Amino acid sequence: MTFNGELGLQFTTHIANQYKIPQIIELAELSAGENFSQIWVNDNLGYRNLYVVLTAIATKVPIKIGTAVTVPFYRNPIDFADILASLTELTDGREVSVGIGRGSIAQTGKEVSTPSPYSMLSETVTCVNQLLKGAKINFSDYPLLTSYFNLQEKGKMQMRFSPQAPIKFYLGGYGDMAMEVARKYMDGVILGGMYLPLLRAGKINELYAKLNPKEPSDRNVDPLLLAEINVSVDPDHKAAMEFPKPYVAHALMTLKKTGFSDSDFQSVGVKPENVIKIYDTFNEGATIQEAAKLVTEEMVNATFIAGDADACIEGLAQCFDSPETQQLKQVVLAKLGPDYSQSIKTLSQDVLPSL
Repeated sequence: MTFNGELGLQFTTHIANQYKIPQIIELAELSAGENFSQIWVNDNLGYRNLYVVLTAIATKVPIKIGTAVTVPFYRNPIDFADILASLTELTDGREVSVGIGRGSIAQTGKEVSTPSPYSMLSETVTCVNQLLKGAKINFSDYPLLTSYFNLQEKGKMQMRFSPQAPIKFYLGGYGDMAMEVARKYMDGVILGGMYLPLLRAGKINELYAKLNPKEPSDRNVDPLLLAEINVSVDPDHKAAMEFPKPYVAHALMTLKKTGFSDSDFQSVGVKPENVIKIYDTFNEGATIQEAAKLVTEEMVNATFIAGDADACIEGLAQCFDSPETQQLKQVVLAKLGPDYSQSIKTLSQDVLPSL
């Protein structure tokens, strides 16, 4: 079955840390030349700054850009609005897509305090949208933001310039609260790196139902659906399997903490006791790289489409054939593989034409 939506790529900076910004620009140029629609970049402290990377891409490459995802606990909302509006002056009218989520359970929570994450998301998006519209905001209308970022309770703010392109917000997350926040405050949802295991466990339609309940909404918005599909493509099978292991360790912990049951893990070919080993190891103080040493090939296959071009053709064909994937506005091929340039060319020239 042909997928008729857009195809984007995610550059995951914390597991592709070998690329300096000039090289990232070259990879974005390659992606645009291979007819991908959008580049998404993720948000981590201690790695190359997300918005510097996006600015560098926007100045050189005629392609849509997006955050997948940015973390509101890292971003003062006034500064955040300024950054996004400034970026639009570089995109020639192309949408700036803002995937926004609470952040990684395995990383963000160990770096900053994360009180009331869904309130933080809703206040941030509401506040930033008002600023982008040119409204004068009262900080007191956003109590969590005011407290967290030490804003003056009686303070007010209005932007001195206007965005030059559309800015849309996509909730990065899943679950009851996430879907409620998306319905009330966002333009859509970007289902992150958990999409594949959730699809394989038969849980995606549950999420769609939560995002589009039967009761009427006071917002006249038809939520846009996007999803990351994790791939690791390389002619060397071992290299394709080794590259994603740090992310797989994080993904398994996130799935467990957010309600993926033992039977769910078994349904995607993972032994629950092996997930518990990773979970316990991390909670005992191991780094994500140390926890990754416990990741098996079965765990990689549960969360990634990994292997050479033929393996990726087979895996993506199964994914694209599903009615859940057919509902997506955009599939974002994420993580990519140990050699981004080679992966982008293989995906574009060998894998996708075969689908």
